[in-house]
Amino acid sequence: MIGGHRDTLDKICRHAGFPWMGFHFRHGLIPIPIQQSRHQCQRPPLCFQTAAFRRNKVTEAQPAQTTEINDGLHRTNVAVFGLDRPGIVAVVSNALTRRGVNLEQVNQMALHGQFALMCVIQKPAGLSNEQIQQELEAEIARRKFDLAVMVIDFKAPTPQPESEPYVVSVWGTDRNDIIANFSRIFAEQKINIESLRAFPIEDGMSLQVFEVSIPLNVDRRALHRVMIDRARAMNLRCNLQHRDIFEAIHRVKVE
Repeated sequence: MIGGHRDTLDKICRHAGFPWMGFHFRHGLIPIPIQQSRHQCQRPPLCFQTAAFRRNKVTEAQPAQTTEINDGLHRTNVAVFGLDRPGIVAVVSNALTRRGVNLEQVNQMALHGQFALMCVIQKPAGLSNEQIQQELEAEIARRKFDLAVMVIDFKAPTPQPESEPYVVSVWGTDRNDIIANFSRIFAEQKINIESLRAFPIEDGMSLQVFEVSIPLNVDRRALHRVMIDRARAMNLRCNLQHRDIFEAIHRVKVE
């Protein structure tokens, strides 16, 4: 857990609009200490600190997903991006639903007023990628949205080694090579980045939050030392924490 940098963290919290509370990203909260006043922090049980717990939370190697699934459906990737406006998700999802498509997995966000949607869909076997693209583009043009559409084949991922989920937070004075430096460390150790958020905070500072899957054969202590040394050389601060412990520590109960 981040600690000892109250002024910096207070600025981050105030920037987010939640003083000393933290705010959500994909799997939990950005690592901000919680003031125990109206908001009670639920501390993790001792089992979070045991090797047995870590073993139980290991992500086992999984067989590759296939492009073909039950009921004659096929997986396809759909991406929509451009100028953000209300109603885009409704238009896209309704256009797909009318063609018998199921949205299996979806990730959508807006950055600086720019809309981005990526989803894995399940489509009927007789429905082509070209037909999906034409349907979406026609509906987008009818609504006068300024968007681009991409529909491509789903590529079955290769099996991944057994790993554990971790959250890496890097913050400090903003510079243009933070993501490049830390992603290079992950790449060298065959660590997969599952989710990444980076955004500016006040007074020329920035915060980067990586959610990564660290293979069991990677030495966590050595990795943490490498990242801390790199962060110090860049006048930054860095924190590495198992995702389950991270979420338990930063879980907030509002009374």
